[in-house]
Amino acid sequence: MIGKSLEELIGNETTTIITANQRLAAYLKKEYDKYQFKSGKKAWESLDSVALNTWTKRLFSWCETDLFLLSNHQLKFLWQQLISRESKNNPLLDVEATASISLQAWEMINLWQINLEEIDPNDNNDHKTFLRWATKFKNFCDTNSWLDQNNLQNYLAEESIQFNSMLPRKIILAGFDSLPPATINLLQNIIQYSTISSLIIDTEEPETEQKLTFSHSEDEIRSMASWARTKLTENPNIHIGCIGVDLANNRSQYERIFTEELSSPSARAKFETDQLPFDFSLGQPLAELPLIKTALNILEIDFSSRPIRDFSFFIKSPHIGGAETEFYSRAMLDAKIHQANQSSVNPKLALAINNHAIEQDDYAASPELQSILSKGLSFRKSLPAEQSPSNWARSIKKLLKIYGWPGERTLSSLEFQQNQKFHELLNQLSTIEAVKLKMSLKECLDQIKQLASSTIFQAKKPSTPIQVLGPLEAVGIKFDAIWISGLDDSKWPTNSNPNPYLPYKMQRDKQLPRASAKQESYFSKKLLRHFTTSAKNIIYSYSLLNDDQPQLPSPLIERVENYDIEDIIKLSPTWAEQIHNTHSTEIFTENPNIVAFKKTKAPGGVSLFKHQAECPFRAFATLRLKANTIHHPTVGIEPRERGTILHQALSFLWAEIKDQKKLKSLPKNDIEAIIDRSITRTFENFRQQNQFLIQILNIEKTRLKNLLKQWLEIEKDRSYFKVVGNEQSKQLKIKDLEIKLQVDRIDQIDDGSHWIIDYKTGKPDMRAWFGDRPTEPQLPLYCLSHKEPVSGLLFAQLRSNEVELKGCVQTAEPSKNLKTLAEIKTPDAKDTWNEQVNSWRTVFDGLADDFKNGHAAIAPKDPPKTCQFCDLKTFCRIDNL
Repeated sequence: MIGKSLEELIGNETTTIITANQRLAAYLKKEYDKYQFKSGKKAWESLDSVALNTWTKRLFSWCETDLFLLSNHQLKFLWQQLISRESKNNPLLDVEATASISLQAWEMINLWQINLEEIDPNDNNDHKTFLRWATKFKNFCDTNSWLDQNNLQNYLAEESIQFNSMLPRKIILAGFDSLPPATINLLQNIIQYSTISSLIIDTEEPETEQKLTFSHSEDEIRSMASWARTKLTENPNIHIGCIGVDLANNRSQYERIFTEELSSPSARAKFETDQLPFDFSLGQPLAELPLIKTALNILEIDFSSRPIRDFSFFIKSPHIGGAETEFYSRAMLDAKIHQANQSSVNPKLALAINNHAIEQDDYAASPELQSILSKGLSFRKSLPAEQSPSNWARSIKKLLKIYGWPGERTLSSLEFQQNQKFHELLNQLSTIEAVKLKMSLKECLDQIKQLASSTIFQAKKPSTPIQVLGPLEAVGIKFDAIWISGLDDSKWPTNSNPNPYLPYKMQRDKQLPRASAKQESYFSKKLLRHFTTSAKNIIYSYSLLNDDQPQLPSPLIERVENYDIEDIIKLSPTWAEQIHNTHSTEIFTENPNIVAFKKTKAPGGVSLFKHQAECPFRAFATLRLKANTIHHPTVGIEPRERGTILHQALSFLWAEIKDQKKLKSLPKNDIEAIIDRSITRTFENFRQQNQFLIQILNIEKTRLKNLLKQWLEIEKDRSYFKVVGNEQSKQLKIKDLEIKLQVDRIDQIDDGSHWIIDYKTGKPDMRAWFGDRPTEPQLPLYCLSHKEPVSGLLFAQLRSNEVELKGCVQTAEPSKNLKTLAEIKTPDAKDTWNEQVNSWRTVFDGLADDFKNGHAAIAPKDPPKTCQFCDLKTFCRIDNL
């Protein structure tokens, strides 16, 4: 028992337990308290259990010195400033990442007591550069009487005489596999004042060791979570360790699966309703949490553009003022902003769109958002170019208050803790003032983002029976049962990763962390040995595939016998399975008819019949419920815009040429001039926000010109025609539904009849005109709306290298692409033109009746093809039917 072991080690003397990490320190304190309570004591002296870095700061506080101890953030800031100054001629350098790697090298130099003279500047340019930076940083600290955290242990070893009298009689080390020279040197300097020993936790061999193999990591983690849930159901007092070798890289996957598997009332019976019976040792970066992400978005909103994803998150966030009262309108406003097809959005555009919605009393009108956004931008504009970090911290708090952060509703317990952590972060920002008196707003925001990204949020929760941990966090903790996942040969032993700023031979010789494969193999083997003595029952597992790459088990678990999960435990059903098993099947007869549509003006035009034919539910959802997907902006010109451009250019072109006779008579230069004028007029009002888009438009103009020239050559080879309709609006009434149509073009041919032409940039198929559910209804509907005799329905297919005229005509034509009804290979086509027109009228009457009567059955015409690109699958839940 750990508590008993600690009591025996401590005896009656003052003692400090120094641990490898904070989690182990808290665990030992808890185990000690638990033992004292079980022993019948009502009061006892609290265990002094602290992590190594906390203990060294305590020692420094006992020293009388004029040195200023830099915090980790101040230290990183100084390195970034140094690297930024030294690398002005290298704009591609990632200063933040370079500073992190440099700090890692600087930490190893100090903890392993490496003299800078040991680094050969002629070894390579990286070593030479780092040596220059490190020398300047050391001189900078000496000049300003600064002491950094990495050099703290060396300083304490030299000044140990100052605090020796305050040391406890005993110091016990826990959770350390090895110690760097600086730590060893410090302990040697105080050993004459304190007895130093190691905490040896029970090291009995496990009763069982078993190995499991899974196809994929998803199956592996889910089985681990199910095993933990089953164990907990059998014994509510059990202490389970779920150790993920890959937890740091796959935390979200672990959290999702454990939440799904351990949400049942039986698994959480002993906990509060909002508490799950597991906890993660690895927290999340503060910047990834919605509450803090909203704050960062607020701080970054200014008069420049922001990625639309970030702006969308800001608008829909529940953590700004008015989010509860304007929830619906802001969602609609977000959709309108997306429709502007901008990959980045500035507040000016958002304010303009919102203001227009307010003036029109539109459903997207969000007046409170308009007010706070205007006030926030005004306040931001009033801020000085530079001020002290502490003043920036105050200004930021005022700015967040203007935006109503953290929101109208009462914060949950977790959100309250996150809010407190963020304010602590702003206080950390103020500490930069000790090393830099003034900074710009951009510098300030960069520091806040870095702090939020590097600050790990670990929520304060009641202790849980299931601990999900990384390998390092699990060292020194005892469990009743352990499952270690991810033990394949690519992850365990861990890969070597020597620091690029220090000579590799030096790192290997001095056995620096991650320096060699041999060292990592030794470390991984030793760590695994820790776990085998930490529980009576051990399970090791790995998956055969990772991103479709085959994997083998780690060589460190080859000795363990293979089992199937069924051999180890009978997994209890999931919560979803429990619910399903307790209910009998209910027979439900669906009524496909909803409320009838009573208006006369049909929404959607042609799309009403297209959607009703493809799937009645799609027509109901998109046209009556307005359940349309959010438009996702594209870089450059999107396909819809490209189609509009083509239509407009052809409209201008034929408005000037008018008929084939003139086309044939025009010289080549005149035709090119007409094409150029048509394209110029088309692009006159097209959006041109930036230089990048202008370049794309120039390319599009060239492409369009070549396409129109190819098309006119095809037009020359036709029989005589005259363009009598160009982008002509028409009205069609079908079963009391007024349909608005826009016909691309109408040609009059030699016999006086008309051909109706539809421009297409895709690959149309005329067979989709026929049958009871025509999915390409445009041309048949245009035919029904036309009062003059129609003898041809045609597609003008205009695609690069695929320019042709094809369709269905009443009488035979020499062109292979123009077919009569008899030549179209589909059983649904009628024998004569008049019969086909009457058939279309009957079909569209039926579709109109279905739409009017509220027929909204989930009945795709051709599943799964019809559903492949449909955005409504989560709405209609067809996959669950």
